[in-house]
Amino acid sequence: MRRIFGFRASAIFETLFILIAITVLSFVFGDGDRYLNVYPHPFWIVVLLIAAQYGTGEAIMSALLSSIFLLAFNIPEQALNESIYEYLFAIIKRPILWFSMAVIIGQLRMRHIEEREELKTERNDAVVRKDAITTAYTNLKEVKEFLETKLAGQLSGVSSAYKAIRSIESLNQSRILLGLSEVVETVMRPEKFSIYALGGGGFESATCEGWEDDEIYSRRFSTDSDLYKKMLSEKRVFCIVNKDDAKILDVEGVIAAPLIDSSTGEVFGMIKIEQLDFDELTLSNIDTFRVLCEWIGVAYANAAQYRELEDASMVDRETGLFSYNYFTKQSALFSGISLRNKSPLIETKVHLVPETPLTGEKKVETLKLMRKLLKEIIPDDFQLFVTKRQSTDIIILTPFMALKDVKKYNKKIEKVILGSSNHILSYGSLEVIHKEIGYVSGGAKK
Repeated sequence: MRRIFGFRASAIFETLFILIAITVLSFVFGDGDRYLNVYPHPFWIVVLLIAAQYGTGEAIMSALLSSIFLLAFNIPEQALNESIYEYLFAIIKRPILWFSMAVIIGQLRMRHIEEREELKTERNDAVVRKDAITTAYTNLKEVKEFLETKLAGQLSGVSSAYKAIRSIESLNQSRILLGLSEVVETVMRPEKFSIYALGGGGFESATCEGWEDDEIYSRRFSTDSDLYKKMLSEKRVFCIVNKDDAKILDVEGVIAAPLIDSSTGEVFGMIKIEQLDFDELTLSNIDTFRVLCEWIGVAYANAAQYRELEDASMVDRETGLFSYNYFTKQSALFSGISLRNKSPLIETKVHLVPETPLTGEKKVETLKLMRKLLKEIIPDDFQLFVTKRQSTDIIILTPFMALKDVKKYNKKIEKVILGSSNHILSYGSLEVIHKEIGYVSGGAKK
């Protein structure tokens, strides 16, 4: 707002305009004495208007200009019966009243102006607070929605992680290792990670998920590398949030941990995450990664222990046949009896070669069906044994039976298996081979 000598320009212009107008009117319609003898004087309009509109400062300015316009070259003559004091009072009475009213009304106006400014300030503060509250509410709502989404994702991730872990919860070591990629991807949600197996020359990469062709990450860590030495000696999680760990990991990743066989304490592999979202690298996720690696070690150890027990067991759990380990013991036992009693002991191998190699459930299903077919035609004292794990052969141990009788049963076996209509027994060739392993004519043992 423009000011002249500290007063608002609009107040000065308004004051001058009204004063000039009133003065001109006194000359046009009066005797030109500027309404000196009129009560109340018209200049009161200027003083009161300016005081009520602008406040004390402009009101005093209007009172001053009004006094000038009234008395400049218009001072009345002293009457004969007036004393000097009465004369001076008559001259300055109006200016004093104008100045007094200018101060009183002006101060009232200033109080109103101050109150208005306070209200305006409070309103502005309220607007600022409202905007701040609105912004805070919006931010809080966004954070709430983000947390809800993240919580839902975590709950979904926990469910998915549980399902993924259950999916590799096996008593087979190979299945555990093959299912690790899905578990790591579900639990940790990394962009790039790798799984290493421990060999004679160090850690060899078994799986590299998310890697490009020109990645800088190593696919092999020799026994001379710092990471290999630290993994085998300290057997803990290494993460770049730790200054010393960052030097060991270098550019190879953000977090890595060994896979430890819980039964022996030996390291058999390593999981390394090369790229992970920053908000996923939290203390809870680091601890989750540690627990995950420990769980994998426990599952691997349980599978190894089960493998040992299964190898030493009498019956193969999957097929229901006697195990190969039990066959070696039984064949040794019956061979000794056969030699002492000079009784025959014959081993028959049913060798089935399918058109396509059978593995996993197909192989087990085939052996189960063969066992069922054989049980229908052979005596109860014949023992059926499974051979090596990747084979579909069955060994039949026939103690105390003559060779000619065994041959008869072998022909029945060929006829039954070849005549089976089950699609599982689609074969390329079938051989039923017998071998005398105990006493034979001439007293020798083959």
